[in-house]
Amino acid sequence: MNLKKLLLTIAYCYVLVGGINAQGVVNQSASSNSLTNTLTAEAQNISNADLVKDNSIITNSVSETQETSGTGFTNDNRLNENSASDAQGTSRIGYTNNDRLSNHSSSIAQELSGISFTSNDTLTNISTNGNSESDVSERNSFGNLINIIKKNWVPLGNPESNKFDFGPLQNIPSINPVEGFRLRAGVATNSRFSPHLFLKGYIAYGLDDQRFKYRGEATYSLNKRQYYSGEFPQNNINLILENDIYAYGEMSPRMPNDLLLFTYNRSKNAMVYRRFAEMNYERESLSGLAYMVWVRSSDMTPVAGLTFNRMTKLGEPTNITRLRESNVGLQLRYSFDEDYEQNGRKRKSLSLNKPVLILSHLVGMNGFLGGTVKYHRTDLSVQKRFILGNAGRLDMVADAQRVWNQVPFPLLIYPNQRSFYLIENNRFYLSPIMEFPADQLFGVRATFVGEDFLFSKVPLIDKLGIKEVVTLRGISSHLSDKNYPTTDNGLLAFPETSMPMGDVPYLEGAIGITNILGLFRIEYVHRFTYRENPYAILGNIRFDVTL
Repeated sequence: MNLKKLLLTIAYCYVLVGGINAQGVVNQSASSNSLTNTLTAEAQNISNADLVKDNSIITNSVSETQETSGTGFTNDNRLNENSASDAQGTSRIGYTNNDRLSNHSSSIAQELSGISFTSNDTLTNISTNGNSESDVSERNSFGNLINIIKKNWVPLGNPESNKFDFGPLQNIPSINPVEGFRLRAGVATNSRFSPHLFLKGYIAYGLDDQRFKYRGEATYSLNKRQYYSGEFPQNNINLILENDIYAYGEMSPRMPNDLLLFTYNRSKNAMVYRRFAEMNYERESLSGLAYMVWVRSSDMTPVAGLTFNRMTKLGEPTNITRLRESNVGLQLRYSFDEDYEQNGRKRKSLSLNKPVLILSHLVGMNGFLGGTVKYHRTDLSVQKRFILGNAGRLDMVADAQRVWNQVPFPLLIYPNQRSFYLIENNRFYLSPIMEFPADQLFGVRATFVGEDFLFSKVPLIDKLGIKEVVTLRGISSHLSDKNYPTTDNGLLAFPETSMPMGDVPYLEGAIGITNILGLFRIEYVHRFTYRENPYAILGNIRFDVTL
């Protein structure tokens, strides 16, 4: 190989590999395109270095960009070889000012003087005479495994023509105090089944209680979807039916049981069997304003140490076998210059440095759909990411919640009752989930993730991409006299783990490492206040998957 050919080969390799980011999406500037074209033309003029272009090997699928006049909205969902596998790739959708994306998803195999370069949408592999085929195969297998874990769903059948997906993978096994070891299997349709009608559901079985559970969802999207119903902007009518266990204080009413694996210690004596139904309409707009209206009904039966005992003047508590509650509600959400990355069934916000405001209000109705409690509840949340120069980022979430009426303890406020946080790692992990009942709550959550910080100074750690993570979470809550159970008001008696908060806020924090293999986080969590409470969890080491 002469010097000119060697230099051209090295330069071409640099341009080809350097333009590929971690998602497998090639973003090339005009200058790099020009350089690539020049090098390709030069390579074609070199003797005995014919550029092989085989249509069975080389497929350049350029993203199709849809622009809405005056909005700068870009919807880039076509990333793979053909439309049958569009949403299996990664797309970026948003409406920031003239955010024109040029994403090229390619599968390139070019032979140049005996050196082979190959890139695909999951892993960049450079195969030379010095690397064995087994090394390349191992890298491919590892990259494919990481990609499957990140997507959390796997296609049932040919990925280019399948109509059903299986998942979420992380929820197949879990453990909780009621069911013991739990197995769950879920299936969801995609746009090949129907671009408007989407079905999703799961069945689950607990080895200890020996009961089957289920959840089914039907969504009709008024907009034609590329792959699944949650793509931006949503314009959906949803119906949800569920018969499953439910952890008070840990989940919002709409959230499926996806966190049971992480709540074992905190959910003892705090779970019910719940029959749940909801119909809602959700609409998102390019202006950043989104809203949802709903009507829902719940029928709950206490289980495994939790009881519904009504206090009476006779001194003997009256056991209530079930609690029925129905409500209607409205949620408003506003985000500034929103931008998304769509990867299969996952939608990730790319504009967290802009504030996100969420306000919701529900009205509990007595006598409507079997409901027995009349009340009002309001929730407000503000979220924002702050970029701290090159050091890293600081994610902040602030909450305010209020129940305005007298309600039984299952309908009071608890710290982790939310489903709408875009910023991860903001749960309370060391408080039993019904420890602090309240009808007023204020909370702040902060998470710092390092970039060019301490770990970046250590070459090996920096090469692995591991980052520091430090969190601090705090709440201040209050329970008014009208919601203390007494023999006069006849409210349900608190569980033994419940203890209304005093004047001191509840604080916990964590320090650890994240982005391990791009997926995992390990951290030590410490409880700073109310450590004397009999059911307090003082500290713990957490292992988490950050999908």
